Amino acid sequence: MKKSVSIPLRLLQREPQALHHILRRFGAVVPPEEEPAFYTLRLRWTQYLLELIVLGDSARVERFLAETLPEELIFETEKLSENEEQLARYLVVSAVALFAHTAICAGLPAASAFALQNGVIRQVDSLAGPEQIYPLIFEALRAYCGAVHAHRISACSHPVRMCCEYIEENIYAPLRVSALGDVCGLSAKYLAERFQKELGVSPKAYILRRKLEHARFRLMEYREQPIAEIAFLYSFPDHSHFSARFRRHFGVTPQEMRWRARTGEAAPAPWGY
Repeated sequence: MKKSVSIPLRLLQREPQALHHILRRFGAVVPPEEEPAFYTLRLRWTQYLLELIVLGDSARVERFLAETLPEELIFETEKLSENEEQLARYLVVSAVALFAHTAICAGLPAASAFALQNGVIRQVDSLAGPEQIYPLIFEALRAYCGAVHAHRISACSHPVRMCCEYIEENIYAPLRVSALGDVCGLSAKYLAERFQKELGVSPKAYILRRKLEHARFRLMEYREQPIAEIAFLYSFPDHSHFSARFRRHFGVTPQEMRWRARTGEAAPAPWGY
């Protein structure tokens, strides 16, 4: 028997540490087994949360938790227990295991991913009541997103980290390698050598990769927005250029990516580059 657990997102507008007063109510409903809208919503939000972790954009996570979103986020799980508190524990542990696997595939060392997972599980054991336990899903989302981002640039020198942060803050702009040199005070040639040594790619390739990763997320986040508009938003010359770069990077076109995510059929993994 399946059971859906509904968590009101509007009650998650809070400080990260305020775990004990986050949710004011807890509800459980059993939707019709044949209701396609239920399964579509479940698949959509699962993909969305994993994309947030892969993107490693903590600011976007905070917007996701704070802005006006659909009334409730629905998770589905087997009814493994009649006890609501025990069911909450099972769901959090399952979600965090998925987060850990996603973070590892996104580049986070397994030891770090499992250390975070173990930390959340210890918190699960220390809390009582679904209203305290369920919010750990969102605390884990914050933690994994931040860890993925930090790891990407943890071994980088200060100038390269400055450039990476500048790229994230100006992801929509038509970024130029020469501008990065101005940010960190290094020549373009020396900066290119540092990027190649520390990140394994040139500054130009890194900029392209991050733009594509952000654009991929936006395809999932704003499913009705025309792809041409997304291409323009991230400063690609045109739709065709964007689609060609996207396919080279992810193995599918933006149209295919969006269609598969919408239907839930064989959608590529979010870390699949």
